[in-house]
Parts: sequence; C-alpha cells; structure tokens
Amino acid sequence: MPEAGIEKLYIEPTSRCNLRCENCFRLGWDETTGDMDMDLLRTVLAEAKKLPSLRVIFFGGIGEPLFYPGRAEMLALAKASGRRVEVISNGVLLGQAQDILLRYVDCLWISFDNIIPGDAKTTSHGEARLDEVTAALRELGRERERRGSPLELAVNFVVSRQNANQLAQIEKFADIYSLARINISNLLPRTPEFQSQALFTRSLDYAREGAPAAGPRFTLPHLDIAYATEDMIYKLLFGYPNYSLTGEHFPDSRKRRCRFIAENNAFLRWDGEVCPCMALLHSATTWLFQTERHLPYCSFGNLKTHSLAEIWDSKPYADFRARVRDFPFSPCTLCGGCDLLESNREDCMGNPWPVCGGCLWAHGFISCP
Repeated sequence: MPEAGIEKLYIEPTSRCNLRCENCFRLGWDETTGDMDMDLLRTVLAEAKKLPSLRVIFFGGIGEPLFYPGRAEMLALAKASGRRVEVISNGVLLGQAQDILLRYVDCLWISFDNIIPGDAKTTSHGEARLDEVTAALRELGRERERRGSPLELAVNFVVSRQNANQLAQIEKFADIYSLARINISNLLPRTPEFQSQALFTRSLDYAREGAPAAGPRFTLPHLDIAYATEDMIYKLLFGYPNYSLTGEHFPDSRKRRCRFIAENNAFLRWDGEVCPCMALLHSATTWLFQTERHLPYCSFGNLKTHSLAEIWDSKPYADFRARVRDFPFSPCTLCGGCDLLESNREDCMGNPWPVCGGCLWAHGFISCP
C-alpha cells in the first residue's frame, strides 16, 4: 500500500518576531532569522493546491506569522487553496490584522503563559501587552459575530511552576472569549533555570513488550520516581512483563509516537528547508536532566531546488518516517544517563541521526497545535 501524502503543512513565513520573551523557546534556537521569499511562498501554496491529501495549512514556527510583510497575500492564497487555514500568533498584531483574519483564516491560535494580570511572575506579553491582547481578542470576537465569520478562536497555554495555578481559571477564560479549543503544553527548558520551572521530570512510557513469563503476577501501587525507588522502577520497566501498575500494564512502548509523523505533517522553514517536525525545524539548545543539549536541525530538501512532493517521496525522508513510526530509539527521557544525550546525532541503540529518544514532543511533554 502506498504511503499517505502530506495531510498538514506547517509553513514558517518568518523566523522573526515582534517580541523577545525571556521564556520563549525561540531564544534557544541557534540560527539567523529571516522572511520567506514571497515568490517561494507563492510557489509552495500553488503546489499545495494540487496535493489531494492536504487538509490543513498552518502558519507558525519560531517567528510571528502576522509580522510577515506579505501576510495579507499569504493568507488569501492559502484560503484560495481550499484547505483549512490556521495561524498561531502572540496576539499583539490582532488589531492590525483583524480584517484578513476574519476573511481568510479558519482557526486563530493565541499563545499565552498568563491569563490573570498581575498573577504570574513572568509573562510573555508583559502586563500592558496582556491587557492589549485580551482587548483585541475580545474585539475580534465581537466583529466575528457581527460579520458571521466562521473563524474559530483557540489558545495555546504554556504551563510551568510559575503559572500552574492558573489552569483552574482556564475554563472561565475560554468561556469569556468563546474559545473553540485550548492546547496546554509544558515549558520547553532552554536554560537550567527554566528546567527548574518545568512540571515534568522523567517519562514512564518505556515498557518492554512481551508476554508475561511463568510465575506469579505482581501489581504495584503508584510510586514517585525518587532516590529510593528509581533503580527498582527502571528495572521493572525494562525487564519484568509480569509486573503491572495498579492492575494495568506499564505503558506499552508502542504508544511512544511522534504525532507529526503519525499524522503525516511536514514543516516548511522560512528559507525553504523541508523538515519533519517542530523539534527538528531549527538547531536548538535545550536542557534535559541537567544536561545541555545541542540539537541540529534536520532537512530532507529545499523547495528552491525540488518540489514539496519530490522531497516528501524521497527515500531518505520516507525511510526516516518509517523509522520514527517504529520508534526504536533509546529511552533518553527515562534514562538520561550517558553523554549521547548531549545531541541527537546517535543513541545507544545504534540508530542513525536524527534520533528521537530525547524528543520532548514525541513523549508528550511539549504539545503544539
């Protein structure tokens, strides 16, 4: 059976942003910034119109899509393709872009890490900007009702120890602004300080597959991974299919997945590079288990020399997708115990670059719309 084509295309029209937020993961990306050439954008949107499998065009990346100089033409062309059009924004430019959003966009995502003025110690927007963004969001909602626009409003909320208390208010926030969807993601640690603010430590999604062995079956209670228990828990996860947790088997290793690969997504960077996922869109510096990680980006071709369909169907890209679907990678988000964690070049299972065992997206810590 032939492999499915691209179903969702993420396009990064710019890697520049009109804000510089101290907790934004784009500050951990190690590359120059720029805007996509408009002719290249026209070319890819013309090709997108011809891809029968494509359902969604999503404008996002590490920059602010509404900061792109050609945003009006960009959104108009995307809408003309007949696909669902989604945009993620910090919200500061909502007032300036209100008309084109209502005309061409099916879903607008706004990123927040604070929904209660004066509550969080740090906030992406700052107090003045937060008031400005929420006022613009309220006005956009009113104008949407007046025009009868089908635009959906959604929020991407980045949670950490500093703002976790606000999750109790997010349903009320959704009601006030008539939000259709809310995506909650952990903070991506780009420094040791931000790692200390993260709400996750290690994952429990690495169970060894296999039928129960002969002998008694054991049921464990819920246990924290701590100094007194970690050695025992690791051994159980990797070698004892007779053990279960509160009557359920430990999470099956087959549940480890990259949703970007599983859902046939592709990412187009501002300079034309075609990348497989958000985690590999740019070279980045992040932290995991007190280890500084330098992660090079991965591209399977550039639209300046090949079509999107040619790159998607190329053997290296197809082989990578097949490998990620199988997910044979080392358990880095559980173990974190060797120098190979410092990059994504190789792992202790012998997998070739790029390896995904330490990917925070694949293990559900980080979530993108």
